[in-house]
Amino acid sequence: MPKHKLANFILTLLRIAIGVIYIWFGILKIINRSPAESLIANTIPWFDPAIIVPAMGYLELVIGAGFLIPKIFKWTFPLFVGQIIGTFSSFFMCPERIFNNNPFLLTTEGEFVVKNLILLTAGSYIYLTKHT
Repeated sequence: MPKHKLANFILTLLRIAIGVIYIWFGILKIINRSPAESLIANTIPWFDPAIIVPAMGYLELVIGAGFLIPKIFKWTFPLFVGQIIGTFSSFFMCPERIFNNNPFLLTTEGEFVVKNLILLTAGSYIYLTKHT
């Protein structure tokens, strides 16, 4: 657990920032305005996008609430980890949408997915600092 007051403040800001991002992205999926809709549809082709995209949005709302409400974070953290890991399945399910004809050249969608490494690391740090 960080001992410096500024570190605790920054940790709180990080928690709030991730919560807001999840709620924002979740709402976009629920109202069918997410730029990730077609990527989700290509990554999970066996589900109807009209159902799975809003369902992912509601999941993201729950995850966002978990970051914003510390008392429920320990219960939503496994959902967060699963959702983040699930985003990386696009590397295998639709690599043509992630890579630009080279494993080192990412498309814009590939960059969108790879940035989730930071969310995974930051969320895990928040969990470990507050729950161990």
